[in-house]
Amino acid sequence: MIGEDDNSNFLATLELLAKHKKTLQLHLEEVSRCQQEGNKMNAHYLGWSTQNKFIKECGGIVHGAIINEAHMAIYYSILVDGTPDVSHTEQITFVLRFVYFGTDKRWTVKERFLRVENLEKKIGADIAKLIMDVLKQNGIDLKNCRGQGYDNGANMSGIYKGVQAIIRQKNPQALYMPCSAHSLNLAGVHSAESSAEVKNYFGRVQSLYNLFSGSPSRWKVLIETTGLSLHQTSQTRWSARIEAVKPLVKRSREILESLKKLRDFDLTADQLNEVKSLEKWVHSFEFIVMTTFWYKTLQSINYVSLALQSENISLDDEMKLIKTLIEDLNRLRSSWTSILNEARLVASGLASFGFQSEFVKKRTKKRKTFHEEVRNTAHFHEDEAKEFEVSVFNTALDTLIQQVSDRCQAAEKTTNIFSFLWSLKSLVMSNEEESEESVEAPIQLEEKCKVLAQIYATDVEEEKLIEEVRHLDALKRSNLFGPKEFLTSMTLLNGIYQKGLQRLFESVCILLRIFNTIPVSVAEGERSFSKLALVKTTLRSTMSQERLTNLLVISIEHDLAKKLCYGEVISKFAMSKARKINFL
Repeated sequence: MIGEDDNSNFLATLELLAKHKKTLQLHLEEVSRCQQEGNKMNAHYLGWSTQNKFIKECGGIVHGAIINEAHMAIYYSILVDGTPDVSHTEQITFVLRFVYFGTDKRWTVKERFLRVENLEKKIGADIAKLIMDVLKQNGIDLKNCRGQGYDNGANMSGIYKGVQAIIRQKNPQALYMPCSAHSLNLAGVHSAESSAEVKNYFGRVQSLYNLFSGSPSRWKVLIETTGLSLHQTSQTRWSARIEAVKPLVKRSREILESLKKLRDFDLTADQLNEVKSLEKWVHSFEFIVMTTFWYKTLQSINYVSLALQSENISLDDEMKLIKTLIEDLNRLRSSWTSILNEARLVASGLASFGFQSEFVKKRTKKRKTFHEEVRNTAHFHEDEAKEFEVSVFNTALDTLIQQVSDRCQAAEKTTNIFSFLWSLKSLVMSNEEESEESVEAPIQLEEKCKVLAQIYATDVEEEKLIEEVRHLDALKRSNLFGPKEFLTSMTLLNGIYQKGLQRLFESVCILLRIFNTIPVSVAEGERSFSKLALVKTTLRSTMSQERLTNLLVISIEHDLAKKLCYGEVISKFAMSKARKINFL
């Protein structure tokens, strides 16, 4: 009822707006009068069906703008991911990635939310059929698909029955690219499983969080003593573990004090044993060394992971980031001595609080005489440190570096096929090189053009591409598009258009657009799940799939929603509600 205190959000919002809109105020007063008199209005447009219709019209216009952008871009990639919602329904989100020529006369990468569909089945064939059905329903031709972006699940990435394999049977040009952020996460997971010491370390970090978060009073002690919150070790976003390790770096002494204060609490025997065990762990030198080197490692991983989740990133940017990450990890691996000295410096500063400054000798079954123990004491600490370096430090970093390199091979292979278009590294010849080496460059250039022309035979012609690349190579050497060492696929594409040379390099521009269309990660799909949790809440768990999709597209693509012409929305709404009958 209008004017009541327990009105719904919709009616309460209308009442607020009516204070500033005379027309709306008069309409609400008329509705209120009819409600009080018990009269039924023919149409008051305040019910749930009107809300859904209005949301549908707004969502339809935003959706139409997305489809128009995709049609103008021609080439696109499909990004798909799934998650259960609050009603335990599996929601599959669809995102289109394409390169769009905007009003500012520049090409930019766009990742647009398309829709969500509920699907109980998780078999590759069923998901592939759903993808093709969604594309067909939205008037998007599968033959223009140039990339697929999914997570690394077997049902999606399988080379025989996976979604990507089924789609490529229909369109071989739709290259599958594993999610780089997810691959980096899996590399970290394997590194964390490389030794018992590393598994024990992260297990202790999680136990520390569980102990304090299990009780408001214990959590209060932590906040008052440290001034920081603890975080749990994320399983899905492995790079987020830096948030779990960071408090241990900054407030290790305060965390130890918090643990000691818990002894005064009414704890169970198991909880008290857990407190004592964690105290002993925090005191240990192994804790300080582990925290020091994992914090440095996780920092490098986190920076790259966040960058890989950007919408505008392309495969050549990804390879630069991965190369930088591997260099950082290799540099870290060769700096064991400095890390050990840093840990000893930290431990010496905390010695008054009982922190150990050297590794503790582990139990061994071999029994030694007193004289043997005295003779080996001088070399004990060095031996323990060396053993830790070899069995834990080197093993963890070697596993991480190898996993990162292996899981980026698909992106590296695709980048190498395209990179000659903007890079001169493989073609630049020094003045001292012999003439026969100089002859190889055009031949190498021609072979690379043939490879691309065969892959994208429907998009470019081989002879035309070779001719364009030869002319483009000379312009790149003259720095026409900027310093060649900083030239990327996107800067070259925009440089060609800014110089007005797009008609001369038509095939090159097509290939550059295709390359930037290939996805790097499915982060946009993950971000849509965040909106899903806000839109479909426990109190609104029964909303229809159509309403859910329209609300999500309005919320996620808010830059397009802000450009809505409300006159158009009202006209469409009025036409849908019109009851005129054409008798002719």
